[in-house]
Order: sequence, then C-alpha cells, then structure tokens
Amino acid sequence: MIEKRESITAELCSFARAYHSTYEKNKIYDDYLAFDLMGRDQYETIKQLIVKNFDTEALDPNADIAAKDILTTLNRYITPIPLARIAFAETELQKFAALHPHCQYVICGAGMDTYSFRNTNDKMHIFEVDHPDTQKYKLKKIWVCTKSCVNEK
Repeated sequence: MIEKRESITAELCSFARAYHSTYEKNKIYDDYLAFDLMGRDQYETIKQLIVKNFDTEALDPNADIAAKDILTTLNRYITPIPLARIAFAETELQKFAALHPHCQYVICGAGMDTYSFRNTNDKMHIFEVDHPDTQKYKLKKIWVCTKSCVNEK
C-alpha cells in the first residue's frame, strides 16, 4: 500500500467488476454500480494501465482502447479471483440472511465494493473496513457519483 493513495488493487477489482457487468454475456456476478462508482476517467485509466502493462509513464489521456484489447489479460490475471470470491460470498451471505434475518456483514478490505448499495435486505447491517486512504477515495467517489446522479434529474 502506497501511503496517501487509494489501493490500486481496489481499483483493479472495481474495474474487473465493471467490465464483467458491462461486457460479459454469461455473468457469474453483476455489479451494475461498479462503473458508475469508478467514473469514466478512472475506468479508462485502469484500462490503459492493463494494456500498457502497468507502466504509468506510457499512459495517454487521448488513447482510445477497445474493450477487446484487454480481454485476455483481464480474464487470465485479474477477474477470476475477485469475481469468484464476490459471487461466492454474496451467494452464501444471502443464504445466511434468509435463515438469520437480523445479521451483520463486515467487509474487510472493502475497497470499491458496492454491496452496501446493492443490498435489498434492510435488516442486514453492513460495515466496510479498509485503509483510510482507500476509504477516503471511495467516499469522494460516492459523493461525485451522487452529485452527478442528482444533476442528471
């Protein structure tokens, strides 16, 4: 973890969820809020980082990278673990919540997780724990996302 900076792992996992939810036909998991929370600029930056093999010096704000250009790298090295882990955890959580209506869910290393927004069980209390810089980054993104959603209406 680099001090005074949000977690790049959180950003990569968020990107993987957003990409999968947008482009995958056979979804194992649908995080329909991941892209909105990231925002287009951050989404495009992470996409470039993947294509440029994480070389920050090679980033080009004007580059137009097709989604298919990152598919192999994304599916081989990035998406399998977070998507499988989240799909499994949320499926098991729903089963548990069906048996125990009043429950708590603590997400350690929450990063840019959106479950607290997607959860429809009002008897479940969700707590997110992460590095302070990552939490600050996420709160800022939530504020920006909320503000843009309000302005669109």
